[in-house]
Amino acid sequence: MKTIRLNSHFKQLLKKNGLIEKTVKSKKLLGLTNVQNQKDRLKRILFNESKMEVLNRGKVLGSTDSLSEIQFRHLILFLTMDAYDFRRIAPGKRFNLMGVEKYIDSLNKELKMLQLYNTKLERQNAILNKLKIYQSVIVTVK
Repeated sequence: MKTIRLNSHFKQLLKKNGLIEKTVKSKKLLGLTNVQNQKDRLKRILFNESKMEVLNRGKVLGSTDSLSEIQFRHLILFLTMDAYDFRRIAPGKRFNLMGVEKYIDSLNKELKMLQLYNTKLERQNAILNKLKIYQSVIVTVK
């Protein structure tokens, strides 16, 4: 699995996914970058090349020094979706950077079992929709 580092490539990926940089002068002097969704200024990330913090209403929800592709997708969905829609696809109905990989893996396993026995078509469709939403996030810069 590809690891995404907190560098200029990371900034480009954020921009490709519709996020904007809104760093105030005092944060720039400290070497920090603030990125957020244009519509929702309460959810944002603050990062430099060694650490990133995910904030919602000023409260730190998680921090890391790098992201897997799945974690990056989860981060983008958290920042770009409204709270109601995000809760419908997120593990435990909340932002969980460290638990998302296990969650996606469990969805894939459940889907395979349901397809194997051709049961619960509604649940299969619900899982497929969640996985499609995660796959819709751009993780490469051309």
